[in-house]
Amino acid sequence: MQVTNGHSKDYRPDLKQFLVKMLCIHHNVPVMGGCESGNTSDKTINTAVLTNLSKYMAQHGLGEGAFVYVADSAMVTPNNLEALGENLFITRLPFNYKEAERVVLEAVREGNWTEVKTKGQSSGTRRAAKYRVCDMTVTVAEKRYRAVVVHSDAHDKRRQKELERRLAESREKAEQTLKKARKVEYFCHDDAEVAAEKLHGEKSLYHSCHCRVEQKMTYARGRPPKSGERKVTKVRYILTGEVVERSDEVAHIREASGCFVLLTNTPTAGEMAHSPTDVLMAYKEQQGIERNFGFLKDPLIVNDIFLKRSDRNQEPCGKTTGYEKRKSHTASLTCIFLHRFASHPRFSFS
Repeated sequence: MQVTNGHSKDYRPDLKQFLVKMLCIHHNVPVMGGCESGNTSDKTINTAVLTNLSKYMAQHGLGEGAFVYVADSAMVTPNNLEALGENLFITRLPFNYKEAERVVLEAVREGNWTEVKTKGQSSGTRRAAKYRVCDMTVTVAEKRYRAVVVHSDAHDKRRQKELERRLAESREKAEQTLKKARKVEYFCHDDAEVAAEKLHGEKSLYHSCHCRVEQKMTYARGRPPKSGERKVTKVRYILTGEVVERSDEVAHIREASGCFVLLTNTPTAGEMAHSPTDVLMAYKEQQGIERNFGFLKDPLIVNDIFLKRSDRNQEPCGKTTGYEKRKSHTASLTCIFLHRFASHPRFSFS
């Protein structure tokens, strides 16, 4: 293990760190744990755990399919999915997989949601989120899996910000198109009508141009006659209108921005069956590990681990970690969860 710089989840890349990993059962009781170098990827940790998971569980009489492995999105790599073998798992499918975006949009358009009844209580000024779920399927690494699309009314702020940016870009694009069309003059009313219909069909992602044809007359120069009727020298036709938001599309995309996807291979029938609601509840149990063991990252505990002299900072095998000067450091907690053993209490790893 090396105390070194790495990706800091506490937004302190200037500080060296090490990682604490923990495997917990139901009610967040730890059964395995250890430390990793500060620059170790969560994906690498998942790979190492999965490689030895079946062997470790078999020592306690639990074969493949007798438990559910729950982890965050760092688990979703082709190597990790292959290492799982026949073991059951629940994880979050990141949106850098196109399948995640696809099933979210399908779920929103179909609208076949199931309300989730939770016992969550409000915490201070923060109210408990309300969830809806929809069971779908996806293909990841050339293999089919269940995908539980979850909609939360506590929208992801980052996705909301991204959506607002996309809406602004869409409106700007539509306004530029309309501005350009207004500069064109047509000799014939029918030609202007055709151009208006064509412009209405050229929709941006979330906006469209509603156009109408107006007559533009040019009058002869000079003072108008006493009769009040000015002489018209030419007549042209121009387009005018406004940019209109495509409300149905925007409503769908706003709803989709509050969704995430849980990837799982748990069955829908049998002893280890999980309904979409069960999948969501199992995944949310990971939060308890972060709450219960967050004290491990407290500076009062972390700073006491480090010494001024590197020859005094040793692992059990006697190998030094390479630490030279006493500085402020951070510890990062990686959580993995094992859930619902067949005929046994639930398990979880962090």
